[in-house]
Amino acid sequence: MFRIYHYYSDSKMVVSGNDTIYRFRWQLPNGYVLDAEADERYDVFLNITCKEQFYRELHGIPFINDTIKKYIIDKDPYLEYYRNKTEVKRFGISDSIEIKQIILDGEIDKYFEKVK
Repeated sequence: MFRIYHYYSDSKMVVSGNDTIYRFRWQLPNGYVLDAEADERYDVFLNITCKEQFYRELHGIPFINDTIKKYIIDKDPYLEYYRNKTEVKRFGISDSIEIKQIILDGEIDKYFEKVK
């Protein structure tokens, strides 16, 4: 998992056909994922689909702490986690093609710090 900073004001979800997709996550080579909002310190994986989350967001239905706890299926979801070494180069979401090439070239440690 890679952490890339991205600021936005639109919805995090987009509807494409019958599917609802989280807009700030991309599949990368070798099983890596690029995520604009990931944070290994606070992230958990929930048993909730993007479609269910989008519905709640559209209708202003918040999760309260007691409610969301019952949906947690993994409290430590990342096998590996990397952060951008901003002193080398600051990557943005638009740099996903360059990040793919870095992975394919085996240069992750040159541009990203392994946190986990």
